[in-house]
Amino acid sequence: MSVLFIAPQKSVTLDDNGKPVQKARANVSLPALTILGALENAGIACQFLDATTDNCGEIRQRSAHLATFGLPIEEILDCVSGQKPKYVLITSMFTFEQMLVDDLVIEIRRRFPKIKIIVAGIHASARPLWHFDSSSPDVIVLGEGEETVVELIRELEKETPNLALVYGVMFRNSQGELVRTPPRKMILELNRPWAFDTVLLNPKSELRYWDDLTAKSPVYREPRLGSNTPSFSLYGSRGCPFGCSYCATTPRDGTKVRHMGSSRMFEDFKTAREVY
Repeated sequence: MSVLFIAPQKSVTLDDNGKPVQKARANVSLPALTILGALENAGIACQFLDATTDNCGEIRQRSAHLATFGLPIEEILDCVSGQKPKYVLITSMFTFEQMLVDDLVIEIRRRFPKIKIIVAGIHASARPLWHFDSSSPDVIVLGEGEETVVELIRELEKETPNLALVYGVMFRNSQGELVRTPPRKMILELNRPWAFDTVLLNPKSELRYWDDLTAKSPVYREPRLGSNTPSFSLYGSRGCPFGCSYCATTPRDGTKVRHMGSSRMFEDFKTAREVY
């Protein structure tokens, strides 16, 4: 049993001359850090592919004002073929990039029909029906996924799995009907293991993220560090008290802020600095 987590390609807007209006950049995958950390802690073998860290500068125009960057789907499929996972997790974070997730789901389903495809992320949680209408994932995880994904895969490993027992998911039953299970309670204890090695290091044990790749612009960079500086991101809390009208997080999580704790944050900063 093995799980491959894929952070898919990203998109960038083009101006009237076909030039990107912002930098095409990758981000340290916080969903992979947390979800794979939970799976590894449960004894489940995990692999990670971040489709934007390779060929990030290669921009492919998709329409008049939209382009994608990162690994082409064929190269992603070759990676899936080589790693031979039983389950593929794909993160769907932003509405404007849903089509990239759907394209990937469709192609994995076509080429590897036996692989179970699980989609999760803030957009998938907010609009799961859109994914089921446009592609064919096996399951969509709704809300925070650390506990749900572990329980889901353990259920799928059973001889006769019953996904209705797993809270916080949506799937099609044997009659083709969509089933949405009861929501899972929010995670209160955020002091959980993260998959540092799996995410921060590529399969060659080389650092995956660098500041010149991840920084939005020179404004966000410290020039004295130079360009070849390893990059790391850490969120020490979840939730937001502001309730902006455009945000999908507040309706889902409320305005209560949950903290990881200063001791754990300090230990993670030490790990990032001393080890990576």
